[in-house]
Amino acid sequence: MNSILLKARRNYWVLIIFALFLIANFSYLGSVPGLMGDEGSEGQNVFEILKSKQVAVVGERSYIGVLIDYVRIPFILGLGYNAFALRLPIVIASIVFFWMMLFLLKKTFGLMPAIFGLILLTFSPIYLGEQRLAWAITLIPFFIATSIFFFYRESKYNFLLAGLFLGLGLSNHIIFLPSAVAVIVIFLISLLFRGKKIISTSLSNFWTGLISFWAGFGIQFAILQLFKEDQGNPGKVAELFSERFQNLPNLLPSLLSGSVYIARYSGQLLSQPNTFLIFYTLIFLTFLGLFISKQKKIYFLIIVGIVIHLVALLYIIDRYSLRYFVVFALSVWLVSGLSLGFLLQKISIPLNFQKIIAIVLALILLFFSANKILFPFLKTGGNTNNFPLGNREESAEALVDIKPLLSCISDKKVFSENIHIRNRLTFLTNSNNKIKLVENFKNADYIIEYRKDSVKNAREICPTLINFKVSKKK
Repeated sequence: MNSILLKARRNYWVLIIFALFLIANFSYLGSVPGLMGDEGSEGQNVFEILKSKQVAVVGERSYIGVLIDYVRIPFILGLGYNAFALRLPIVIASIVFFWMMLFLLKKTFGLMPAIFGLILLTFSPIYLGEQRLAWAITLIPFFIATSIFFFYRESKYNFLLAGLFLGLGLSNHIIFLPSAVAVIVIFLISLLFRGKKIISTSLSNFWTGLISFWAGFGIQFAILQLFKEDQGNPGKVAELFSERFQNLPNLLPSLLSGSVYIARYSGQLLSQPNTFLIFYTLIFLTFLGLFISKQKKIYFLIIVGIVIHLVALLYIIDRYSLRYFVVFALSVWLVSGLSLGFLLQKISIPLNFQKIIAIVLALILLFFSANKILFPFLKTGGNTNNFPLGNREESAEALVDIKPLLSCISDKKVFSENIHIRNRLTFLTNSNNKIKLVENFKNADYIIEYRKDSVKNAREICPTLINFKVSKKK
């Protein structure tokens, strides 16, 4: 017991950083952002499972596994049909991810580079803005960390568990595929640096990982083959790879700086000077690490893994979407943090001062995200502006707060042509009998749409609503 207390006292500063991480992830968990349409759509699958009282094997889409729905069930039953219940299991996975990444990074690069890498990763506006959202794709970093953890764990079951988590990750969401490819390729390359005996043992046990991979992914693979209606045309998607690749350089500054992720909440991109300041700082630190790292081979392999992930991602996606690029962007923040840790060691900054810098850096990033995301959202409830995203436009409307709308439409029959509004209301009707969403326009009392301008009409109800427009049916 004394040794545990002594260890905790010695690492109090790590616990401070973790406490800040908890504060950042649990603050306003059920209200910032507002319930998303896609969250409601995935969450509705839980209701369908409970209602049917049958075992489900198909998730909300053919490319989204049903496992996350079963994970959500006890949270929904205990906390109700709301955003907090949907997001709590995601945040729990995020906590596991935090400690797993700390273990992996510390073992590979040492404590201080690990801490700085973890801080830039988990306190970035990208992580704080995206990794609380309750959809299956949010779990991809968790499955990356677990598969890497078991690949490098010295156990006779390491390949078995690594393969299983790779399979479960791919079963959870098909967009995990580029990450799985990067993890496997980098692991195979890393074997070349680990000696003939380890190579021989690893390759001889590789088949166990293959079997467990299909144990985790087999059913979902069958579903992907049977239900292809919502998967688009892979051939046509691949043909446009070069177009997406050519558009990437224009997107990178706003993507990696977090500007477009901030705009999802505020409707406003960062100023161009701030965007480029953050972007070039990240790029500088990333390449600096190649020269000053004491583990140059491993650091270089991580960079290679990021490139493999990005190329594979651009090949399989049909369009730019912020959720698709979260892993790529977070990976760049991670290696930049590692490089910062290397730099502080290189210039011989005292260890105690490095600890203070780490806590201050976490606080700065936390305040930056709060200033750019949280405070504006609390003031306005979000924004419905559009902003550029590569070769298309993205809208901030998906994250606006829906609670002011609910008080306006209570006990009225409502209809909306917008699928995301309908998804939100459909999910909330499971626990709120005052929401009366109808499927047919003719049966509605009120029509709901997002407010795109300040113009109000005579038919409008609740004109004080900032982000929604509710009108009487003509």
